Amino acid sequence: MKRLIFTLALALLASAAMCVAPTREEFVDAAKWAKTHEMPFSFNYGGQPFSGECVSSVKKLDENRSQRTSVWTKGGLKVTCEFITYSDFPAVEWLVYLENVGKENTEIISDLKTLDTRFDSKRCTVRHAYGSRNVINDFGIMEDEVLPGAPVTFASQTLSSGASLPFFTVDFGESGLVAGIGWCSGWTTEASVSTEGTDLTIEGIKFHTYLKPGEKIRSQRICLLFWRNDSQRGQNLWRRLLLAHYSAHTPDGKIVLPPLADANWGSFDVASQKSKIDWWAKHKFPLEVYWVDAGWSGKTGPIELWTENCATREYNPEIYPNGLKEVSDYAHKHGMEFLLWFCPNSAREGLEIGKDHPEWVIGNFALDFNNTECMDYLEDYYAKLVKDYGMDWYRQDGGPAFRPDESPDRLGFNEEKHFEGFFRFWDGLVKRNPGLKIDNCAGGGTRIDLETISRSICIWRSDYQVPRDFDEDGMQGQEHGISNWVPLTSGTAAYEDAYRMRSGYGAGLSINWHVFVPTREEYDKTFDFKAGKRYLEEYLAIRDCYLGDYYPLTEYNVDKTRWLAYRFDVPEKGKGIIMAFRRKECDYTAMNFRLTELEPDAVYEFKNADTGKKLRLTGREAAEKGVDVAIDSKPGSALIKYTKK
Repeated sequence: MKRLIFTLALALLASAAMCVAPTREEFVDAAKWAKTHEMPFSFNYGGQPFSGECVSSVKKLDENRSQRTSVWTKGGLKVTCEFITYSDFPAVEWLVYLENVGKENTEIISDLKTLDTRFDSKRCTVRHAYGSRNVINDFGIMEDEVLPGAPVTFASQTLSSGASLPFFTVDFGESGLVAGIGWCSGWTTEASVSTEGTDLTIEGIKFHTYLKPGEKIRSQRICLLFWRNDSQRGQNLWRRLLLAHYSAHTPDGKIVLPPLADANWGSFDVASQKSKIDWWAKHKFPLEVYWVDAGWSGKTGPIELWTENCATREYNPEIYPNGLKEVSDYAHKHGMEFLLWFCPNSAREGLEIGKDHPEWVIGNFALDFNNTECMDYLEDYYAKLVKDYGMDWYRQDGGPAFRPDESPDRLGFNEEKHFEGFFRFWDGLVKRNPGLKIDNCAGGGTRIDLETISRSICIWRSDYQVPRDFDEDGMQGQEHGISNWVPLTSGTAAYEDAYRMRSGYGAGLSINWHVFVPTREEYDKTFDFKAGKRYLEEYLAIRDCYLGDYYPLTEYNVDKTRWLAYRFDVPEKGKGIIMAFRRKECDYTAMNFRLTELEPDAVYEFKNADTGKKLRLTGREAAEKGVDVAIDSKPGSALIKYTKK
């Protein structure tokens, strides 16, 4: 029997805390940095670095947040930085506004770096991740050592998490930080090391613009969290920060959680949709959200009609003669919430909104989110659709489309205004429909950032899993990678067996069993109903663990000759899970995982969900001796649940 012992480097650290909590030193680090960085950003004004005297004021926002507002003025340009510090996390956040308060155009604003700072350390490693590129290693982790004279640069183009995830970790050795970006378009991060320290910059929209009198633009939102001694501990502080302060909430103050949802193509008629809802109810399978995706609007027909169909918000009367409310009412009757897909950017001249307002259409394919009248109309339109269609979840797909720049001296202005309109649209939609939840999609998870996760949930991380035969190893890798920075997303499962279902477990789970199947008759002939029910119930029983602290137990990989494993721990409840996968070409039958961050003197019972075998260890024994996990089949999976006794 081949057996591999894997000891993660962090297991050697002296860490046996009951839970991840900030230290006094980390708070000092954050407070010191905030105090000495009144202007953590930079830009050129009229071709020269902007500087000047500022006037600052401080106010308490709530029991955990204080805001320092600093204002600089130069001629007609007013620069305002809203700088937030936290009392419950060693974190700082800021947002910059630039406004023309004069009577003439400002000089050119260019080279805006939302973060432009230097740290004393002369050694630096940056850990970051791919974005949603529709490939097997989406959200895969990369680690780059920054060497003198060899800067490390990574970026995302068009949308915030398309090429790269807009969250990353900087490790100086015994300390470091986690950074996050809040803005939906492209950005670039650069880290460089010299004899003077480590320089770190983040640049967003490529501004080269003047502002007309009365115009105002904003920067990206930036957040830094400071950690010491253990970078994975820093990741978990970051996860907790996002859950506490950067998550969507219901009207009663609860965090919006990713659901257990069933995806279905929208071009199937109302009878087909009802039959699928009946199928879930008949077999007593648990389901929280019934999801109707694209294809329900416009006309039926070939794929060539796609752009025309998604450019209308009116249901196809041939397949939904009584509208979508008939489906949502049926879902509600069976105890399910209803999710419906939209692509609000889409428009065509002569069709629906584009027919009444051709002046709002950009290039005969998109609506102008810069236009205030257009956004007023769109907010009214969609607020009514939410009620008319009986929606509990609003799913937004599609990317941005900006008006062309007015001139070489107005570069970036229209792009910035587009996203202001986008944020306003979401905020208005929820305000007018309290309790509405937003599912954030843009050809997959290409729009995940601080701004969007504060308003929405991404329940479809990548279009990599559109075909039902996608490789589950990629889904395992997605969970392993993105969990370091983003706690609330959904995985996807397309088949009902243990390996493929568990590959899709996450804070949420999107079922892809029959998304493109109009009826269940043929499908059910080979469907394993016993397995389907078992793993849905297994998932719901452990789902809360995915909101806990995260610990990778192997390095990130999508290698079919290797294992991949990770652990979620909920110290407040004295419970957690180990999830392990043996890939189909892997010869190792067992691994040993050493578990940190458990109470050293407490006794924990570990139970294998498949064999029922139990093992009792103290937290100290789990850290020093480790827990053996065996998987006989390849591919195969193991779920180990543990509780404190």
